[in-house]
Amino acid sequence: MSEKDPIIKDLVSLVHKAGKEVMNIYEGEIHTQLKEDSSPLTQADIKADNIILAGLYEDYPQIPTISEESYKIGKIPNLEDSFFLVDPIDGTNEFINKNDEFTINIAFIKNKITKAGVIYAPAKKKMYFSGLENKAYEIEFSHDVEEVPFQNKRQISVNPISENPLTVTISRSHSNEKTEEFLKNYNIKNTIITGSSIKFCLIASGIAELYPRLGPTHEWDVAAGHAILKAAGGNVRIMDKSELQYGKEEENFLNPDFIATNF
Repeated sequence: MSEKDPIIKDLVSLVHKAGKEVMNIYEGEIHTQLKEDSSPLTQADIKADNIILAGLYEDYPQIPTISEESYKIGKIPNLEDSFFLVDPIDGTNEFINKNDEFTINIAFIKNKITKAGVIYAPAKKKMYFSGLENKAYEIEFSHDVEEVPFQNKRQISVNPISENPLTVTISRSHSNEKTEEFLKNYNIKNTIITGSSIKFCLIASGIAELYPRLGPTHEWDVAAGHAILKAAGGNVRIMDKSELQYGKEEENFLNPDFIATNF
């Protein structure tokens, strides 16, 4: 990370700021309501969304932003070649259940390709990020530090391709029969079940090799993890083996089925 990559420092600082507020809520009483699509919403989703959107507008007023919460209330900017995708709380069910498996995600998209991403799991004291220099990093720190300790960052990379049995990671809340059938085609030695975009980080850091998602997701669920995984040597591909792309406004920002791998 260098002066050539200032965007990632801005995004990291922003998710850290949001993470502090989110953890204050997480450590207290969580209030939940249902959105129009019957998915849960907490005060942490709203607080983090407000912090991130305000920060992005202040730092990058020329770049539009799509966030999960603003999209669902109809606030959709005119997209250009470059834009941000934000999921203020990825894994709201995990947040409500207090199992620590939730993240705060920001991705930078250019020409339909994810170019930079930050995933912050404050309850796990871990942050993952990748910038325009195409390297992926992990930092461990407590959410209550004043500044993110960049000096402690550790470059991460995927496991090399081999014929050894695989470690697969799957969704805690969204696994299905289709996924189980798909995995019968692979030699699996271990399965890690976890929530949110942590699954991408497990592959990026060499803990797992495969994450199939054969069910509905939105772009903001995936883009940051995709950027980090790609910078670490992996990728996210749809079923025709092409790379997952972003800015699918005509499809309501929904993704097709995809597979995240270590290659």
